[in-house]
Amino acid sequence: MLRLIRAAAYLVLAMVATAASAQTYPSGPVKLIVPIPAGGITDVMARVIGQRLQEMWGQAVVVENRPGGNSGMGAQAVERAAADGLTLLVAPDSTFTANPALFSKLIYDPDGFTPIAVLCRGTPMLIVHPSLPVKTVPELIAYAKANPGKLSYGSFGIGTYAHLSMEDFKQRTSIELQHVPYRS
Repeated sequence: MLRLIRAAAYLVLAMVATAASAQTYPSGPVKLIVPIPAGGITDVMARVIGQRLQEMWGQAVVVENRPGGNSGMGAQAVERAAADGLTLLVAPDSTFTANPALFSKLIYDPDGFTPIAVLCRGTPMLIVHPSLPVKTVPELIAYAKANPGKLSYGSFGIGTYAHLSMEDFKQRTSIELQHVPYRS
């Protein structure tokens, strides 16, 4: 009889545990932390996706911008949040790929995160103002060599792929370009 009671108790515990683990996600409002200032492409993408998720889940999805430290401030905020799956990071991949290589000390641990989705892929482009007398990359290189230090390029910030790609381009072509990092 005691064995039967124990078996029944274990069965009830198993059923309760199964029911608890079968709760639908999310169990409360979801916060999407974006480590980029409002208006940047990552912010816009997070807001569009957040709206869709809110419609799908029937649960509030809030986008919160936490710029600073080459995405470090936002990553740190997510790392410090409760481990309940309700605070997610929507960040450029450079947060986990370039930053560890560029900075000797980070304010977050890149290994403390689990990627769950690739939301988009960007296509880098090299575009010049129409007033510049060049139509091809070789013409741009020749113009830059003839006018050292007179050309500049913009990027999303120091350490971003746009910045690193242009620094690589400068080294490979032996040209001088001024980097202008934008905030968003």
